[in-house]
Amino acid sequence: ENFAMVVTESLAHATPVIASRGTPWRRLEEKRCGLWVDNSPEELAVAIRRIMKMDLSAMGARGRRWMEREFSWQVISKKMDAMYKDLLLKAAEK
Repeated sequence: ENFAMVVTESLAHATPVIASRGTPWRRLEEKRCGLWVDNSPEELAVAIRRIMKMDLSAMGARGRRWMEREFSWQVISKKMDAMYKDLLLKAAEK
């Protein structure tokens, strides 16, 4: 998947994730709810060892809050509504 729904679903369920670079999840580390690593077996092994030492419960809670703030149905529907209104206004101006 290009958006990797498994990442959003995991975070929404308060489960920290490890995602590979090249996916749109660079903010995982900024939000402190997962790791974003090079896509190689060695880097994945390092990431697994690192994440095992982290507070997974706190990471999960931060991930869930992030998903609620930026990807909940309420947030997305407001963004879609605003986008459609903007498109209609632009079309009416032509």
